[in-house]
Amino acid sequence: MSLQPIQILLVEDSPIATKLMTDFILQGIGIENCVLSHTENFTKAIHFLQEKKVDVILLDLGLPESYGLETFQKMYSLFETIPIIVLTGNEDKEMALASVSEGAQDYLVKGQLNSNTLSQSIRYAIERGNIKIQQIEYQKRLKRFTSELEKLNDSKDKYFSILAHDLKAPFGGLLGLSNIIIEDFETLTKEELFKFNVELNVLLNNQFKLLQNLLEWGRLQMDKIDFNPKPFLLYPVVNEIIVVLNPAANSKGILLSNKVLPEQVIKADEYMLRSMVQNLVHNALKFSVPCGQVIVNSEIVENNLELSITDTGVGISEKEIDNIFSLDRSRTTLGTAQEKGTGLGLLLCKDMVEKHGGSITVTSAIDQGTTFMLSFPV
Repeated sequence: MSLQPIQILLVEDSPIATKLMTDFILQGIGIENCVLSHTENFTKAIHFLQEKKVDVILLDLGLPESYGLETFQKMYSLFETIPIIVLTGNEDKEMALASVSEGAQDYLVKGQLNSNTLSQSIRYAIERGNIKIQQIEYQKRLKRFTSELEKLNDSKDKYFSILAHDLKAPFGGLLGLSNIIIEDFETLTKEELFKFNVELNVLLNNQFKLLQNLLEWGRLQMDKIDFNPKPFLLYPVVNEIIVVLNPAANSKGILLSNKVLPEQVIKADEYMLRSMVQNLVHNALKFSVPCGQVIVNSEIVENNLELSITDTGVGISEKEIDNIFSLDRSRTTLGTAQEKGTGLGLLLCKDMVEKHGGSITVTSAIDQGTTFMLSFPV
């Protein structure tokens, strides 16, 4: 397999030096092994490099419009990944050494050049330049991996914080209620027993929901959750979720409405879709006021099916919206009936819809309500 010719740019204003180096390059590398381009000033060199790809730059530090170390610094800042060999006169060695310390691959004294010296310098500069490109890429990857690791560690810390606090704390209330029922069973009225059992039921349902979200989110992070997208009717699935959540809605005097078209088909993992809609409807109920309404709707917009959950609740501030899908945010706002939460359900929705190649967005206004929009590719 034949090698590609070396693309060389010579930036030199002296016609004599240009002729001499052109001869040396063609003799040392071979006319068939290189493509030599030339510009006589810095501005033309920049324009050339913006349009053409080169393997190495031979840069004179004594150009009319840009002189000395600044010439190299400006070129290097613009084209860091292209190997640069600086060309200098006998009196400019210190300047040339300074440029090497700042990133130039080599420096050559014009009066001491020959074809072998110049061709070797070009080849070595290209090799070192390739190594540098690899190092830059490794550094970028390392920085990206470090950032991802930091995010994972933050998520892990938040996860264990939820386990330690939010999952544990409500058991005090559960144990307290159960102890009252056990110790005062003989003296409690039927109305009091019913009241305590309702409270127990609410606490247990909240804890079950939190535990379910924790387990699902953990499985998603480890890529252990099944993902089987297939077409199915959306309306009956939403209806089933409304039936499950209607008792909670009725307890706050909130109307749940399914306005999805009966014939609407969605291609998604049904288990994940149920989890997303249930989390968002549950969240809407949490922040809705008595006599409010929560509406589930859908429409096709361009090449996406947009599934919306809209409430007439208290709304969310712009500051909270900016951080609403972040696991590392501080404690979440209490619901209108002082319901507690962790924000994990919203993060779970985000991860699940993105696994479908979709997205989740939120629009809201204080005291007017909120809409969460799940967008799925059609």
